[in-house]
Amino acid sequence: MDGLAVRVRERNLLCRGTPAQKNRVILSLKAQGHTVGYLGDGINDAPSLRSADVGISVDSAVDAAKAAADMIMLGTIRTCCTQAYWKQQRCRSRHSRRSSASLFRRRYSS
Repeated sequence: MDGLAVRVRERNLLCRGTPAQKNRVILSLKAQGHTVGYLGDGINDAPSLRSADVGISVDSAVDAAKAAADMIMLGTIRTCCTQAYWKQQRCRSRHSRRSSASLFRRRYSS
């Protein structure tokens, strides 16, 4: 495993890279078996959007980024990501309540 692959595995967040560096990180993660999503809205993001398993852009992005993306969010990045986070939290909360309720029924109904 090369140095980049080791450093990528040790990090949770990577930012402020050149387009070539971003693409190398994506390809390194894919080589390690990860499914990679990339969010970009500029012309320099187009190669990385194509390299990722799922390229995500926003409706206000430049045309090159939207053309390279697999998915286009209708709204700003901040709004869409915030809404997605809270929806995920609600789903997780419902799932855990449902699991504990069914566990309660199984334990105490017999």
